[in-house]
Amino acid sequence: MSRPSTGTDKKLIEAGKKLAREDGVASLIARNVCREAGVNLGMFHYHFRNKKNFEHAVLKDLYAELMAKFVPAVSGEGEPLEKLKKCLFTLAGFVRENRGVIVPMARDILSGNRETLLFVKKNFTAHVRLLVGLIEECRKKKMIADYPLTVTLPMIAFAVLLPVAGVGVAERLELGPFFPIAFSFVKNGIISDSAIRTRIDLALRGLSPKGGV
Repeated sequence: MSRPSTGTDKKLIEAGKKLAREDGVASLIARNVCREAGVNLGMFHYHFRNKKNFEHAVLKDLYAELMAKFVPAVSGEGEPLEKLKKCLFTLAGFVRENRGVIVPMARDILSGNRETLLFVKKNFTAHVRLLVGLIEECRKKKMIADYPLTVTLPMIAFAVLLPVAGVGVAERLELGPFFPIAFSFVKNGIISDSAIRTRIDLALRGLSPKGGV
């Protein structure tokens, strides 16, 4: 049973999100989080009891930030294709801002960490359902080609999201100091707003019913 909120728990979560974006959720240490939040260590244990509960609270709050932007993009006015572009840009921006969190989670899942996998399946899939629904709407209106989702989703993910996550991998491998100028150039060419929008346009052009013309 969770403790009643006093505002202190929200300070801790905000501090946790800031630190997690730098080094991942698993690296969070209660004492460091409390120092960042300006909160007594006892309040950490009062609200969250243990590190795992706190990690989950931070991840859920991060995901809530995504959904707060994603849902209006899906349900807003406009043609389905334009809404799809907005959703993909929102999703890519989320990956960009939280790549320090997402890359370690992906590593855990790929290494067979069942606890992480179950947590993600339970708490991080609402956007996928919305995205699939929007893609289906675009298909029905013949705004994109009638490819199966097993073709469409990987194409979008590899073109739009994977390059951003790849920057996060390179950062965790600390490749930047070895090639500072080249890395900065490549990084900005991948994660900038204009680069993301260009890849979205290219991906959707490739899915055009006219065969990418």
